[in-house]
Amino acid sequence: SFLDDQALVQTTGTIESARPAAIGTDRDVDPYVSFDLEGSYQVTPLIDVLLKIQNIGPSAPTKWARYVQPPAAIQAGVRMDW
Repeated sequence: SFLDDQALVQTTGTIESARPAAIGTDRDVDPYVSFDLEGSYQVTPLIDVLLKIQNIGPSAPTKWARYVQPPAAIQAGVRMDW
């Protein structure tokens, strides 16, 4: 946190190595690297503004064969604490 504890930035990362595409096959799904970035800023003691970017990476990650995850996605919102 920074700005007198009014702002917060968090990042998480995922690294998946090559893994079998299906049971009983020699084909592998490619490895991938993906990061998420999340931030919030406290506008007032009751209201926060949020921004989150998911799946930041060189290409859309494929967790399993034929199940491509969405490319980078951006989410924004407002949180009210009471």
